[in-house]
Amino acid sequence: MKPIVSVNAFPWAHVYFDDATRPLQTPLQNHRVTAGKHEIKACYSTTNRCTIRKVILKPGRNDTVIFRAED
Repeated sequence: MKPIVSVNAFPWAHVYFDDATRPLQTPLQNHRVTAGKHEIKACYSTTNRCTIRKVILKPGRNDTVIFRAED
């Protein structure tokens, strides 16, 4: 079973998974991805800054990743 991940950002952000070129938007709810290592990037239009988190998502899990512009 694929893991599910939800992503939120303060302030609102564009979200990129791994090497994706098309962004998703926060809040992102119940996004199914493959199990394993992923890089999630949140880019804030208000500051023109991006933050990257590396995560390991396990099968059958439901995880949440939260970004804050000041992190």
